[in-house]
Amino acid sequence: MRMQQILNRAWRSPWCGRVALLLLAVLFLWAGVAKLTHREDFFNSVANYHLLPVNAAYHLAVLIPRVEIVVALLLLTPLRLARWLGLLSYFALLVVFTGGLVSLWARGMHVGCGCFGGTGDSHPAWSVLRNVGLLALVVLAASQLRRGRRAPARPEVGELAAG
Repeated sequence: MRMQQILNRAWRSPWCGRVALLLLAVLFLWAGVAKLTHREDFFNSVANYHLLPVNAAYHLAVLIPRVEIVVALLLLTPLRLARWLGLLSYFALLVVFTGGLVSLWARGMHVGCGCFGGTGDSHPAWSVLRNVGLLALVVLAASQLRRGRRAPARPEVGELAAG
């Protein structure tokens, strides 16, 4: 079997979307809990972006981990609408986070992204690349979720007469 056939088969498998949903949920759950346990470090990371006044940065640092945890829980629910809402929220948050990282990169700043609560000092380009990969996972999960929604095939006219 050729590699392309293997990848096509994997892409169409419902397990591919389920694994993507699980990975995304675990990642946001981990990030949210880490930010809650390292509140001061995360606040410093948000403030070091210099995009918001300090008071707004504090409120954002309080809000983001809670939103991430809720989004992770939405991805884990059996309700299709909740998973869609979770995926849309995940996508929107990643776009906003990536915009902040690109802003850092454009200003030549090497501030830790604060993604997992700490203030680790990494180049924003690595975080942007990671976020692009996560956005691809969100698209994969959404395409699988959409594919799973299709109605079952209707029986053909001949099958009805034979049955």
